[in-house]
Amino acid sequence: MFAPFYPSEITAFGLRDYFEKLSNFDTTPSIAGYVQYLKQLSKTYHDNIPIDKNSFLSFLVELLITYSVVNKDKMDDNSKNEFRQSLSQEIYGK
Repeated sequence: MFAPFYPSEITAFGLRDYFEKLSNFDTTPSIAGYVQYLKQLSKTYHDNIPIDKNSFLSFLVELLITYSVVNKDKMDDNSKNEFRQSLSQEIYGK
């Protein structure tokens, strides 16, 4: 899940070919790019273990804030909830 945020490490460990079909490691991930990466990752390397939707969405919001994909200074509780809803729509269609 974290590969797009560590492109130099992915290259150093010889894993670029393994992940390159899922993500472009030449640019910093955007929100849309990261969501697309997650969709491809789950289709390609799924392990059929269900993940709680609410926990996963909360994790994604915090992950995108931590890696500065979204501006944490503009993320109050209301903004986080709206962002979480848009991620839910994009990932789950709900």
